[in-house]
Amino acid sequence: MVLTKTSAAVKSRVQKELEEQLNGAGIDVIEPSLVARAAFSELFAYGGDLTAMMNDPEMVTGGKVDKALANAQAFTEAVYERLK
Repeated sequence: MVLTKTSAAVKSRVQKELEEQLNGAGIDVIEPSLVARAAFSELFAYGGDLTAMMNDPEMVTGGKVDKALANAQAFTEAVYERLK
């Protein structure tokens, strides 16, 4: 199971309870979740990828592209580990 659009700051009480229920039911929840970041949304508006957005000096975004890239990389590694 993949949780998306989660809080970047802290896990909400509802998210914690949901994760506990899923884990209690034996459902594999991939950690880290995909955090709600403006940079992810901006991919649809500007195209390209996070690395290109971060390296383009003319790109003005409303989000922290470096944080989104780190989240995407950690998520990708977690998925890869499950598929090995």
